[in-house]
Amino acid sequence: MIPAKRRPDAIIFPSDSKSRAVYFHGCLGFGDNFFQRPVVRHLERIFKEVFVRTALPEAYWDIPRLRFVRPEPLNLRTQRKHLDGFHKDTFVIQPEGAFFLNWSSLAPLYNKRPGGAIEQIGFESELSNFEYVQRRAGIRDADFFFPLKESWLSEARRTLAALDLKGKPLCLLHPPTVRKEWRAESRNPKIEYFNLLIEHHRSEYFFLSLADLEAGEEWLDGELSDVNKTFHRGELPLTTIFGLMKLADMTIAPPGLFAAAAAAIKAKCLCVFGGMQKPSLLFGPSMGLENFEYAARTPFCNCFDMLHKCDKNMPEEKILAKFKLLRARPKSLRKVSVGVPPGIGDMHWVLTKMESFKERLGIAHLTIAVHEDRGHAHNGQFLELVPFIDSIERRPVPFRFSLALCGGHGKPLYQRQQGADYMMEFNSELESGKRLDDILPEFETNWNYEIKYPSESREFAQRIKKSAGGKMILLYASSDGGNGKWAKSDWTALDWMELTERLLAAGHKPILIGADWDRGYSSNFKEFVDSGKLVSLVGETTVSQVLALLREADVFVSYLSGLAVMAVHFGTPCAVFWPIKGVSEGGEFKREFMASWLPPWARDMRTYMPLVYGETKPEHVFERIREFL
Repeated sequence: MIPAKRRPDAIIFPSDSKSRAVYFHGCLGFGDNFFQRPVVRHLERIFKEVFVRTALPEAYWDIPRLRFVRPEPLNLRTQRKHLDGFHKDTFVIQPEGAFFLNWSSLAPLYNKRPGGAIEQIGFESELSNFEYVQRRAGIRDADFFFPLKESWLSEARRTLAALDLKGKPLCLLHPPTVRKEWRAESRNPKIEYFNLLIEHHRSEYFFLSLADLEAGEEWLDGELSDVNKTFHRGELPLTTIFGLMKLADMTIAPPGLFAAAAAAIKAKCLCVFGGMQKPSLLFGPSMGLENFEYAARTPFCNCFDMLHKCDKNMPEEKILAKFKLLRARPKSLRKVSVGVPPGIGDMHWVLTKMESFKERLGIAHLTIAVHEDRGHAHNGQFLELVPFIDSIERRPVPFRFSLALCGGHGKPLYQRQQGADYMMEFNSELESGKRLDDILPEFETNWNYEIKYPSESREFAQRIKKSAGGKMILLYASSDGGNGKWAKSDWTALDWMELTERLLAAGHKPILIGADWDRGYSSNFKEFVDSGKLVSLVGETTVSQVLALLREADVFVSYLSGLAVMAVHFGTPCAVFWPIKGVSEGGEFKREFMASWLPPWARDMRTYMPLVYGETKPEHVFERIREFL
């Protein structure tokens, strides 16, 4: 029965929501979770605590701070089977005194007018369920997109590897079924249309059919043609199925879980409708349906009766044409550009979060935008070595970050500014002493993200190390106040000379490194270089060669720089000069900055020695180098 009572246009949330908990009483259907995601995300932003009743906790993996309530009693077979696979600690009890929000209080109401016409109640025009719920909840930036965990995709790839696809693209099928607990035969399309597509494209696709059938509980709504492979006993977990959707060339499904999930994942999907509720009420344009197409009868039986004998007949040519149209359409990928500050160290800090950022946002193509000009070609060269970056945008003009150090607000994440989808800079918070792990904590920190450089670079570094006598001490020298704007008197060229003399006297042959613009600093060492006591590679190496040198080095001595940050990243013992406020004449950083960005293995300060300009002498540095060696 369709209620006729008018519903208020928008929900009023408590004014003290930031100090309260909310209990979201979600629907039990698996597919409903994809429509609920924007609401749950909105609640997470405005309430202190969020409790969600759901049979599919995985649907919210990318939304932080949620606590799940197991639905009880749970009389739905597949939902109960799914939840029984979770540890009991996944769930908590329903909280007392929390603001209560029921999904059914958000979803549209409909009224059956005389003559059988259905009208939506609550807004001035007919909306899809997704658009209606947005208005009810006051959500302005709802996104239907559902990102997948990389582990789900990996498991899907393993499943496919065990199948012989015979070189064909994969077409995933979910045939129409009937469930004893929730019979909705009127919504199902005719299974003959699935058979038509199978027979017509059998030579082109590998058809994999998925279902969870059980005698007397759930069964096919008709006879299905032979397909290449079936998993009809619920053999595959839902997360693997989501991964298969993403990897498949096409998915064919009736309205329900598979169609909703495919649309949210942005997998190519042809949804074949039967009757009961017309397509425009389930799928609206704001859901991002570039990879989605549907076939439905015209006129459509919009009866809202689950057991009605709807007329579901469509011309076969219509079904085939819809499939052909979708197959020919280029697949729309989620492409995102992220602007970062120039400098290898500054980029490195951001990159430790970027894999998690890419996964949680479901980014298929990640572009890193960075300033690069003739004198700073190293930015792009460094990014080219990071495998999870799909493309690089080299900008002639740098991004304008509002750095806290320069009086700005120092926000780590910006959206839709200066021609980029996002901008990230962690310098401001690191300089204030905030640990890198704690910046944007919703994204995991990968301290060991991969940096690939050719084997030739490693061989080059090993040759240099051998020529240095087997112990390689790298120096990245400046006493001219260059990168950090410290006063020349804090650590002078004479101090570098004394340190070098001590190293030579101890039988070491230091290696001087740097970019082309560092040649002015290296001129201080000319006498040592000309006499063959010291090797200078300044301006003579590529970025990948320098990184290989840092990996192979036994000790690295440097002023504050991206190379020092990377040496710590590689676990190379290093001594790093810092211009600290109140000590160095040109000091600009707090002491906390010397440690806030350190990976866990460097926090004991055994392999990393921060040196403060103005309180460090050559003999002190030399003794520390001896300890490292």
